[in-house]
Amino acid sequence: MRVIIVSLLLSGCTHREPLPKDTKFDPSKRDWASIYLMEIHRAKDNDDPDAMIFFLFEYQDELKRLEEQKVLD
Repeated sequence: MRVIIVSLLLSGCTHREPLPKDTKFDPSKRDWASIYLMEIHRAKDNDDPDAMIFFLFEYQDELKRLEEQKVLD
């Protein structure tokens, strides 16, 4: 009886690593500005000026891109 229970527990589930094709990514639904802003706050909390500067520039670029997109729409 124990052998059956142990064999069921060991063979009952399988596991595999997710593949890129398993993810449905839609860049239009990604709010990059809020992500960059969150990273700026994390960099500040972790006293990482290099990361803060990097994400500040990325945040500015994203805001410019959003403004240009509004003008074109």
